[in-house]
Amino acid sequence: FVRDFIGRRRESVEKGQPQLEAVMKDGRTVGSVPGLLGIRQQFQAGFQRLPKKYKTLKATAKYPVRLTSALQRLQDDLTR
Repeated sequence: FVRDFIGRRRESVEKGQPQLEAVMKDGRTVGSVPGLLGIRQQFQAGFQRLPKKYKTLKATAKYPVRLTSALQRLQDDLTR
């Protein structure tokens, strides 16, 4: 992991991979819901890839999260 980006709904980020997926639509679950074992495995896979400096309880390093340029422009337009 290098950093995360928060972007607009249909925006893609170069060399990025979406981390969120729809689980509800119109008040109903979409697709199958993973069990506890599946959730645990998904967490462990991601956690192993995270650099050690972000895993400590008293981490001094903050994981970098940035807005995409499109979302930053929208925020700037809305806050003027």
